[in-house]
Amino acid sequence: VGKVPVKVPNGLDLLSLAGHKFQGPKGVGALYCSARLRAKLAPLLLGGGQENGVRAGTENTPGLAGLGAAARLSKTQLDDVDGRQPLMVQLAEIRDQLRDRLLNSINDPEMSEFTGFRLIVNNNFPNGPTLPNTLNVSVVSTKLLQSAGQSKELATDNNTDDMELREAALARNYLLSRGRILASAGSACHAAANSGASAVLLESGVNPMAARSAVRLSVGPDTTIDDVLGAVEEFNAALLQWRIEHPSR
Repeated sequence: VGKVPVKVPNGLDLLSLAGHKFQGPKGVGALYCSARLRAKLAPLLLGGGQENGVRAGTENTPGLAGLGAAARLSKTQLDDVDGRQPLMVQLAEIRDQLRDRLLNSINDPEMSEFTGFRLIVNNNFPNGPTLPNTLNVSVVSTKLLQSAGQSKELATDNNTDDMELREAALARNYLLSRGRILASAGSACHAAANSGASAVLLESGVNPMAARSAVRLSVGPDTTIDDVLGAVEEFNAALLQWRIEHPSR
């Protein structure tokens, strides 16, 4: 919601919305519930009869007003208006700029030889659409790629306890710990974001070895090419500094 046009399809029972995901206020959301399922919903909180008895407690009126305003703004931005690109097209273009510049920079032969890492894009799904604003990449050891052979396919053993695999995850964590780019190793509800592979990535078909060192980057309506260049520069600086501080063994 807020990134691509969304229409409630027939047969959908539940659709949850979070305001901060489409430029609305934090701490407020909404839940669509089909008539078929409505009678089966148990109250989240007991007490008052707010929200038709499903969620007791005084409503956050300013937050709800902001949620509605953000929803209307999102619809306007996503509409295909003459002379203006829809937001999803703008987001995809800046996302693709970020992807291409990261790949060209980090996978440059001289850069990759020094750092010992390459970058793999995880959300290139040829048989399905992806969100236009999100880029998921993994920092992967070149030794792992070389050991996999010329096919560049990583092993699929999720239990591998390999030094190169651990080092890639540590380098990823070092990049995030520097605090110079806002990126994520996993969703906020993933308790082990820094210690294991995301179940969502694994179920999406991402290689388990790559999923262990994944980074999720998102762009928004205000993201500029200068922001992209800054993110690419920080990726390079972090991997270079990591290698200087942790020479290959």
